[in-house]
Amino acid sequence: MDPNRNLKTRKDPSRNFKTGTDPSRNFKTGTDPSRNFMTGTDPSRNFMTGTDPSRNFMTGTDPSRNFMTGTDPSRNFMTGTDPSRNFMTGTDPSRNFMTGTDPSRNFMTGTDPSRNFMTGTDPSRNFMTGTDPSRNFMTGTDPSRNFMTGTDPSRNFMTGTDPSRNFMTGTDPSRNFMTGTDPSRNFMTGTDPSRNFMTGTDPSRNFMTGTDPSRNFMTGTDPSRNFMTGTDPSRNFMTGTDPSRNLRPGWTRAGI
Repeated sequence: MDPNRNLKTRKDPSRNFKTGTDPSRNFKTGTDPSRNFMTGTDPSRNFMTGTDPSRNFMTGTDPSRNFMTGTDPSRNFMTGTDPSRNFMTGTDPSRNFMTGTDPSRNFMTGTDPSRNFMTGTDPSRNFMTGTDPSRNFMTGTDPSRNFMTGTDPSRNFMTGTDPSRNFMTGTDPSRNFMTGTDPSRNFMTGTDPSRNFMTGTDPSRNFMTGTDPSRNFMTGTDPSRNFMTGTDPSRNFMTGTDPSRNLRPGWTRAGI
């Protein structure tokens, strides 16, 4: 036996597993089963424990277990399993729903379903309860639910659902049909169809029943129905239709 090429005494320089020249036990290429960096058995190059500098999941250099790119299943910031970069708990600074930097869970733009000011689930920016200062229907700053402009369906003075500005019940001071300030329902100008003195539907100003003092055919103040001047067709003393001033049957004024 050649003592200079003895595998047991490791004097064969071409097959020395200490220096990695034995092709069947070479830790450089990963063929030494006790020091194989592929399977993680080489303690100085073990990708399981993170000691292989080229495959270290601690520093993110292992492409199959890289927490930077989200491929390490135990430290994946995509699925929220990396405790230092977890978008679920808000510790990932680039995907933090607390500060609104996570584009898929951003309460600033309304994409975080649990803190969405669009749907009213963000308690600090909830337009339902009026706590979002820029979309507050209490102060009228929410353009889609603004009771000032009548776009809030539950507080809309146009349709009369805002109890404090309801033109149906007369509580809207600028559109109150009681005081005649609602231009579309104003009994002063006769545009309120249910209280129109022109057509006689306003019970307190009805010239049909004589309750409108300025157009009362009872007292003769309605110029188109005035029994004093004979313009009321049902009480016209000119034509003899006024029962209290009717010429006797068969008489004519020429014969009096």
